[in-house]
This record gives sequence, C-alpha cells and structure tokens, in this order.
Amino acid sequence: MRSELARLAEALGRKKQATAYGTYEQVPGRGIGHLEELIDAPFEQRRLFTIDPRSSWNVDGQDALYAAMGYDTMPSQGMIGAFTPQAGGLEINPGMAAPFQLPATEADRARALDRMSRAESARAYIDAQNAGAGHLVTPLAATPASERTSLIIDMPSSPSRGEMTGLDDLAKTYGFFPVDTGAGMSFINNPFSPQGEARTAASAGQAAKDIARQGTMLSQGAITPARLDSVFEEYEPLWREPGTGAATRKFLNDVLADEEIAATLEPALMQKAEANFLRDMESQRTTGYAVREDIQRARQILASSGLKGLKQALESGAVLPAAAAAILLQNRDD
Repeated sequence: MRSELARLAEALGRKKQATAYGTYEQVPGRGIGHLEELIDAPFEQRRLFTIDPRSSWNVDGQDALYAAMGYDTMPSQGMIGAFTPQAGGLEINPGMAAPFQLPATEADRARALDRMSRAESARAYIDAQNAGAGHLVTPLAATPASERTSLIIDMPSSPSRGEMTGLDDLAKTYGFFPVDTGAGMSFINNPFSPQGEARTAASAGQAAKDIARQGTMLSQGAITPARLDSVFEEYEPLWREPGTGAATRKFLNDVLADEEIAATLEPALMQKAEANFLRDMESQRTTGYAVREDIQRARQILASSGLKGLKQALESGAVLPAAAAAILLQNRDD
C-alpha cells in the first residue's frame, strides 16, 4: 500500500478512477472531557488503544462504512494523524486511512464527497472526535490544470511522530493541511491561510519545487500537483455544550438526511457504538480516566435502539436506565 501513491502519481495522466481517503483516529479529542488523560499518555498506550479490536471500523480489512455503501474499497492502513484543535496544541496520534475508488466523473465525485461527509461525521461522533475528515484525489486526466492546487507526495514509509510534527510545520508554511494517507502524504490546500487563499496552479507547482529542495524526507519521492477535494465535519464546539444534545443533533441530521444511506450505515454504526461503550468503560475501570456519561449513554441508546431510537431519545430527553450497561455486557459474553 505504501507504493500506492507513487503509482497514483505516475498514472494520474491516464487514470480514470478517483481515489478517496477517509482518515480518522480513536483517541478522543482534547477538550471533550472523555478519556481526556489519554491524549497526553505515552504514545504506545495510545497506539494500543487504537489497535484494540473494538476500535476497528474494518470488516475483513475493508472499511465497514464505505464497503456498506458499495464502494470499491481497498485495505485500510495505519497512519499518523495531525490535528490542532481550537483549544490549541498540536495532537499527533496513531490513526487509520480508509481508501476507496470511484469513477472520476464530476457527478460521481460530488456524490462521493456528500457520502463521505455523512460517514466521517458519524464516525467522529461515535468515536468522540473533535472533527471528522476525508479527501478525494482526482486524476489529472479529469482535472483542468487550473484546479491542481494541492499536492500528493510519495513517501517510502509512514512518518514517525517527530517527522509528522515537522511535516505539519512545513505544510502550514506553504498554506497546506498535511494528511498521511497510509500510502503517502496529501498536502491539501488551506483556503483559510494567506497562501492558500491566493493559491493558483502555478503557485502550487512552485511550492512542489520548493518543498522538494527542502532536503526533508519529502524530497525522496515524487511531488505532484493535483486536485484534492476535502470534507471536514466539526464537532469541537458542540461537545462543549454538554446536556444540550448539540453533538447528537448534528450526527442525526447528517446521517438521517439521506434515509437510504442511514439504513445502509446503521448496522455498522450500532456495532461500533456498542464496541466503544464497552472499550471505554473498561478503560475507565483500568486507568481511572473519566468518561462522559452523556457520550456513553448515547452509545447505549444507539447500540440497542438504532438511529430512530436515538432520535426519539433526543427529542424526549429520555435516557436508558443504568441496567442497560449490564445488558450490553451480558450480550458481549453470550
């Protein structure tokens, strides 16, 4: 998989398939107040939490959400995530990239980005993340040169924690968001930065040349300007309103807006909600880290009653009784 981006860069001129990457982490986001201490725990502890089988969204190595939607999925890959929350402080955590392919037509890409937004919003909510994200790489054959304002970068291996910190600094210097895809790096144009706001295809090409001359690990592989469309589903301010249902309301609005997609994704969402509930309850017991009762309660309701059950609970203010935890534990042991 590590050479996938090299093949992609080499074949961009003739490739007819676009490649999308859903990228996500398992360590809950800073400021949410759910297993908060885990963020500053040793990296190995965070890695073990991430590779816990209950943390996995995979079925036979393929991402459960994108496989359920019928996409041509490829094996999910480990990656290193970099994210700076509103609260400040760069977070470097182990994560996963879920790749899939699709036709490169404008209609297919727009449909995929819409579905990716819903899938990554759902994933971020259930995993207690400050945001969900993903991006789509369009082949050169389907992209006018004027639209190639981001970069894909071949790398011989996934970056280390220290390297990812350096890559984050480098990307920000040139007005990009850095994303490890498990197959290389994507530098996604950041339109909110001065450089990104003024980005043109010419300046992207110049940035590629400048970065190649930096003498970093990026100079070892091809750096190719390309069109990268991204999705970003933010939960950070919503988690800061405990007891209001703000995060749950966003999750339900995003998923239930498309009833077909909601029905398709629901089994995987219910399963992961239960797995996370059990995993985090065990983490609280073994580490003493606090969990948010409202997050755990929502997971219980979703796991037992599905999306409509969670919506009804939100609308009525109802919660599951404490005995629900014992029921879920009993089901796990059966």
